[in-house]
Amino acid sequence: MCNIKIKTAASWEEYINVFGRFETPLNLNVCIKNDNIFPIHLTQICISIKKISHLNTEEEDILGADKNITINANSDFSFEIDVAHILNDYSETQNFTVKININDNHPHESKILNVRMLNDAKRHTNQ
Repeated sequence: MCNIKIKTAASWEEYINVFGRFETPLNLNVCIKNDNIFPIHLTQICISIKKISHLNTEEEDILGADKNITINANSDFSFEIDVAHILNDYSETQNFTVKININDNHPHESKILNVRMLNDAKRHTNQ
């Protein structure tokens, strides 16, 4: 059994123009933690859009990239994903996950997120 954790946190870009100071989402900081005693081989990273209805859950993988990364035992690998695409093509309430495939060809996913949830968390920490 593979003991892998996917942790996410958001960061915002700040910019100033003639109309004032603004923050725009969103870089999603992702940390993949390998809590095994053996290395794992990361083969793919993507964002998986979730369309949840009362009957089932449909998903669509977007922003994917094939990778060839080895994460050593008890180590982690961190990267950022620009998810402004989700805001432009979907909405701030669109549910998504970070999905990875590793050498066992079994997908692993983060918790379900959406941009509104990340914005609300940011507002809560700034108060």
